[in-house]
Amino acid sequence: MKYKQFKIKIELKYIYIFLFLIILFGLMIFKFIYYDNNIEFGIIEIMAYLTGSVAILTLLYHAFSLESSHEFHKDNLILKKHQYSYDIISKVNEPEFAETLQLLHEIKLNKEYFFSETIDNFKRFLKDNGKKRSKVIMLLNYFEHMAILVENNHVEEEIIKDGFKTLFVSTYSLMKPYIDYRQETHRKSWYRFECLAEKWSKEK
Repeated sequence: MKYKQFKIKIELKYIYIFLFLIILFGLMIFKFIYYDNNIEFGIIEIMAYLTGSVAILTLLYHAFSLESSHEFHKDNLILKKHQYSYDIISKVNEPEFAETLQLLHEIKLNKEYFFSETIDNFKRFLKDNGKKRSKVIMLLNYFEHMAILVENNHVEEEIIKDGFKTLFVSTYSLMKPYIDYRQETHRKSWYRFECLAEKWSKEK
């Protein structure tokens, strides 16, 4: 905000300087061209000069206004981007998400059983528990959607990473055998989630 105020003051200063130069230049024109050469001039010449000067000042004003408007909209987009990022993070506090995290903890406790050599036990678990299967798919789809938003710069990656990195990476690590299994028949299944999780896992 202070930067914007300073910038506006600078712009106004330049307008005042330009106005002063117009007046000075006008006086010089009327003195050296008209007065010194005994050329008659009247209200028409004065009005013509003032009209041109006003037109130039108007163009300058609109140029400064367009620049200020562009900066305002740019800052507004950044603000909305940050707000959207925090809204996404806040989803973790919703009851449905909390139930899904509880299920994730259950899967983690039985990791050796579900993902020992094959994922047959886990597939059977999902088949026998339709509601839990829906929660697993919902969570993976949610992280996929989040990764797409990050990839397309629709959210602030650093904000998302600060709020979700641990859960994001640990979920991918836990569910990787199932993701690999799904990608055998659907190559793009949770692919962006996979890429972002691997990227964040390599970062300190």
